[in-house]
Amino acid sequence: MGKQSTRENKNIYQRCREEQGLTREKASEKMIGDRYVPEIEMSELSNIILETIASLNEITPLTNRLIQITRDGMISDDEIKDFAFISKKPDEVSLAIDSLNLWIDKTASENNINIELLNTEKEKLK
Repeated sequence: MGKQSTRENKNIYQRCREEQGLTREKASEKMIGDRYVPEIEMSELSNIILETIASLNEITPLTNRLIQITRDGMISDDEIKDFAFISKKPDEVSLAIDSLNLWIDKTASENNINIELLNTEKEKLK
């Protein structure tokens, strides 16, 4: 069980964390892990590439709506639904890219990909 604070006026988050027996560090790890580290599944390269392209293609037509939503510097209540939908799209692209990187890390040698040459070429692009 985590160390409990002796503070008398604990906020709701602190009380809930302590009820779960979590330290601040452990609670933070759980919260960040759930929010920022999606599970990446291994897939075939062709599926990964098609998913990446599909995700990118979905973003392109949404750019005009995003401009409409944000041009006044505010997101009004009637724009929230569209903005929430659009803001999830970069996560989908990121997940597809993470899948590609996982595929490279896990299967490059099995598929006779010269990983050293690949990394050299990536460095040239920076």
